[in-house]
Amino acid sequence: MGIRLEATVDVVIRTHRRRRHRVEIFNEIEDHIERLKERGLFERDDIKLWRRGDKYKSTFSSKETWKLTRVSRVKVNWSPGIWFAFNTPKYSFMAWLAILNRLATGDRIRQWNTQHTSSCVFCNDPMESRDHLFFVCKFSEEVWKGLTQKLLDVRYTCQWDQVIPLLLDQNRDKTELFIVRYVFQATLYAIWRERNQRKHGEEPMTPGQVIKMVDKNVRNRLSSIRDRAHTGGLSLWRFIVSAANVPLALNHATAARADPETESSSEEALPVGAEASGPSLVFSSSADDDGDMSGVGAGGDEVEAGDLVDEDLGGFAPPEAGEALGVVVGFFLAVVGAEAVGGEVGADAVDFGEPVAAGEGEVELLSPLDISAPASGGGSAANTAVTANKATARDNSLKSLNYQIEEKKKMEQLSNGSITDNIFPSAPAPLKQPFVIGVAGGTASGKTTVCDMIMSQLHDQRVVLVNQDSFYHSLSAEKLKKVHEYNFDHPDAFNTEVLLSCMEKLRSGQPVSIPSYDFKTHQSIESASPVNPADVIILEGILVLNDPQVRDLMNMKIFVDTDADVRLSRRIQRDTVQRGRNIQNVLEQYTKFVKPSFDEFIQPSMKYADIIIPRGGDNDVAIDLIVQHIRTKLCQHNLCKIYSNIFIISSTFQIKGMHTLIRDVNTTKHDFVFYADRLIRLVVEHGLGHLPFTEKQITTPTGSVYTGVDFCKRLCGVSVIRSGESMENALRACCNGIKIGKILIHRENNDGRQLIYEKLPKDIASRHVFLLDPVLASGNSAVKAISLLISKGVPESHIIFLNLIAAPQGIHALCKKHPMVKIVTSEIDASLNEDSRVIPGLGEFADRYFGTDNSKNFQAGLKISK
Repeated sequence: MGIRLEATVDVVIRTHRRRRHRVEIFNEIEDHIERLKERGLFERDDIKLWRRGDKYKSTFSSKETWKLTRVSRVKVNWSPGIWFAFNTPKYSFMAWLAILNRLATGDRIRQWNTQHTSSCVFCNDPMESRDHLFFVCKFSEEVWKGLTQKLLDVRYTCQWDQVIPLLLDQNRDKTELFIVRYVFQATLYAIWRERNQRKHGEEPMTPGQVIKMVDKNVRNRLSSIRDRAHTGGLSLWRFIVSAANVPLALNHATAARADPETESSSEEALPVGAEASGPSLVFSSSADDDGDMSGVGAGGDEVEAGDLVDEDLGGFAPPEAGEALGVVVGFFLAVVGAEAVGGEVGADAVDFGEPVAAGEGEVELLSPLDISAPASGGGSAANTAVTANKATARDNSLKSLNYQIEEKKKMEQLSNGSITDNIFPSAPAPLKQPFVIGVAGGTASGKTTVCDMIMSQLHDQRVVLVNQDSFYHSLSAEKLKKVHEYNFDHPDAFNTEVLLSCMEKLRSGQPVSIPSYDFKTHQSIESASPVNPADVIILEGILVLNDPQVRDLMNMKIFVDTDADVRLSRRIQRDTVQRGRNIQNVLEQYTKFVKPSFDEFIQPSMKYADIIIPRGGDNDVAIDLIVQHIRTKLCQHNLCKIYSNIFIISSTFQIKGMHTLIRDVNTTKHDFVFYADRLIRLVVEHGLGHLPFTEKQITTPTGSVYTGVDFCKRLCGVSVIRSGESMENALRACCNGIKIGKILIHRENNDGRQLIYEKLPKDIASRHVFLLDPVLASGNSAVKAISLLISKGVPESHIIFLNLIAAPQGIHALCKKHPMVKIVTSEIDASLNEDSRVIPGLGEFADRYFGTDNSKNFQAGLKISK
């Protein structure tokens, strides 16, 4: 056209001469230039025009640009079955490769390398292909059948080209379709993973173990979904797996790999209630896989099938960061033969309709599912119900029987002299002070489910469940005539005195007969069989947190918080089906008594709970964390569970080694002082952590703002002369310039002590006080010293007592007299001897520390150190 590349519109309009071109578009440009000349448009800003089809626009559109630049592919109908909401990306990617037949199967590798072995690693078929691996191979077919036969029902197939249409069936319920798709992808991933591991020489897994792994991954995914459209997915899947009668290998940690020659096959799976020695058990799906306690035996360990742990696949993040112990409690459901055990919420999936439920202490009746096959063992799950109390009794009876058999064997061996009478490893002896858990919440909130799950996971401890419903007052004949006017949700409806008496006996290690209450006759019935003491006592009921006397018995208080509508639906289901009442009476009672009592007594008691579990939903994380906390407490010294103001520094080999040195009678004075000072410094540092701190913002040398804490300013130490003076240097090293007072208490006799000297800071009443005494023996000196500090105006909660070792007698005396005083120690010893010395102890601390010990060994060591 004769226009320079760098020419502007203005230059073109002024200097360009029209020409004729063979290309029509150039002629159109020439015409446009001529029109601009006629209009005299010479001084206007240049603009960019973007072409959209046959038109030019002044704005850029990324959408139109993408349409122009993208490479269009042929649309496929299987896309929704691979890429869908709430999928797991690695599973979907794997399924996408499989559906495109791009996996490195034997037949494809053979095309690249004719020397490559193309046989199937599972069944040794000469040609491994995608269609063979999924799911014609005997191994894969067993896995696929075990997971989907009940789910797909009459449409079940193992042919690849027939499976893919099932992923696109829009006639299915949305939740059920999601489960079909997700199980398909998870199964593909698990089989392909197992295939690759066998190729690389890894120890093989059995089909049952692969099913276990897939089942766990499906539960994890369903429990993490927070979408109403998928409500009830986890409960539906649990029912399907329970009804499928698939043998699952249960192990203490995860789906452990087992030798195929020793692993029980599907035909050899143990029946419900069977036991196996060692840490691994094999049950049918009706056993403990979903928490049913009928399969628990004293000889083995099991783990919940829904545990959010996946060591093989890299772990699973708990849903909703920050929920910690306040996450939703998992739905607990298992079908055992013809019995449905432990349910609290009806599974609202396919044809579930409104949620159905069992109530307090009992189980649900399952709503009809869109699955024609009945539960294993005969009879449908829809007309089967048993109480959780039966499951508990069955579990306890199994444990008790096992324990008695083991005890008898041990006694026979003792009589024969084949073993010594030092320990019985079959079952631990009950703790002197059991761990008491209180579980409260509104009626039909899911308390019994929480209790059952805790009990099933604490299978290696003796656990007893005490239900507050057992302690209702019997109704007189006059009250029975007006039973519908009686408020069962009021604190006066319970016989609290009998409840406290039973709990006190259990806590003291005595067997007790707990009554049972008949809700049809409204009479309390004396129990014929006593309840034996246990390591853990769970007290469950709507008002267990309301009474302060009952609360004081508990080491852990849990409140199950569930939506009122859900609780009402469960109560209707429970009272109509299991207690023989009509809906009208249930609704009237709920409106007149249950709801007002909840607002007046139950809801306010939530403030006393240590742990609040909201919604009582479909997540096992809360129970796992609670059980982990309980196990930690059970491993601690008994006194730590009795008194919450006792703090023991974490025991390590280093601390244990230093204790060994300072307790050794042959340790020299120099070594004794050195290691005692190290231990004292650790105790002081730990004690400083119990002081109040305030938030403080400072500016760092880089100019950034750092938010930290400010130390408590007003501190002082008080040492009990003379041994307490050994702890002053460590306190001064940690708190520069701290004021230190002194108290001297002289022992007159074994019955009392006399204060003969005290020198304290004048403003001690306004300070936090560290009371220093390395050894807490009988506690008399400590009680006297603390009483003196309190008389000087020091609040009891402002006193922190620091010592190296303590005797239980001293802790009891101090905590009962001054329960608000914090005690920080490094170790609790066994007891006191007749001379009120700590056993095993370390002798007279002050004499050994200051070199005034008269023992020959110590004096010899003193000379050497000098």
